Amino acid sequence: MQLESLSEILTCIKNWQTIRGNEKELSICLNKARFFSYKLNNKESDNLHIYPGISWETKTFYMFLIDQAADREQDEQALYEAINQCVVKRHLGNADSIPEDLAKRRIANWEKNCPGWIEASLRKDKHLFQAFNLPSAYMEAGQSYCTYFALKDDPEALTAGSFVADLVTTPISTSITDAYYDFVRPVPPFDPLHFYLLTIAK
Repeated sequence: MQLESLSEILTCIKNWQTIRGNEKELSICLNKARFFSYKLNNKESDNLHIYPGISWETKTFYMFLIDQAADREQDEQALYEAINQCVVKRHLGNADSIPEDLAKRRIANWEKNCPGWIEASLRKDKHLFQAFNLPSAYMEAGQSYCTYFALKDDPEALTAGSFVADLVTTPISTSITDAYYDFVRPVPPFDPLHFYLLTIAK
């Protein structure tokens, strides 16, 4: 479902902000989330900012993508048009679209461990991520991509079975196989200073 205005997008981002510390609401939203797909239309920088959002009216979970260069104060209509609205899908579809073992394991970690990860993350940090930074230097304008929700092993954890939020991206193409990308950084802990939509979604 396409949102009709920047105001509607900001409301969805605000809705996410209100549930970031609520285990029950997060579980309802994230337990069935699997992936979102999109076509990269304009590419001005080497990073994409990805903002989660929820529409309570339509019960839709979104990920809003915007090129880092466009994520700044500007004309409201131009800002709206720079945002790629992605509805989060609940089914994986073709599980073989990312054949790499590591990517599959991380995606499977999300499916298997999401409830426990939400609980552990809220105990540790009190809130989940606000947004993601997705380096996009490898992406090509005009190419379609699919990004899967995933959990990767936490490199700072003292015990096994600790995870951090992750996104695994793959091109959607019959000619490109065996390719996946995983350079994403959640916000926080990544510095949210340059995430303009967070500043106006308050």
